[in-house]
Amino acid sequence: MKKKQNYSIPMAILYIGLAVTGIIMFFHVDTPGMQILHEIFGLIFVAYAGMHIFLNWRVLRSYFPHTTVRILAAVFLVLGIGVYVYGAMNGRNPLQTAAFEIPNAPIYVVADLLRLEHHQAVQALQNETGVPVQADDTILAVSAKSGKDFHDLIAALIEEREK
Repeated sequence: MKKKQNYSIPMAILYIGLAVTGIIMFFHVDTPGMQILHEIFGLIFVAYAGMHIFLNWRVLRSYFPHTTVRILAAVFLVLGIGVYVYGAMNGRNPLQTAAFEIPNAPIYVVADLLRLEHHQAVQALQNETGVPVQADDTILAVSAKSGKDFHDLIAALIEEREK
């Protein structure tokens, strides 16, 4: 009797690795090589998933016994691929673009976005950094002057807004 291969354990380990590295990156823990490790886990996970689908195709097809369900699954698959390809061809999505531009924007613009008075934003950043700050400075410029991470400066502005 031929022994059946078990791919569940390696897939579970890869999934846990993806989850842990993703959470670490989400909280901006500055660990060298974390993004590369996350991407490697992701690529291997996709390869294992493809192999799993190939090896279990008959069983997977039985989950979709009706033609209507198969057509619906195919439509969602095509839509998902289409959204991914459209995003890849047209750059980042608008929210991501805005988020990446905040550190380069003048503090008065960021203050307006956060519904803060300009002087409140300037004061919050001066309290956070201990360096003089002007409303037309950028978050990145204040970060460079003070040595503070720009994420911390944005967090200080958000905390000021929530007071």
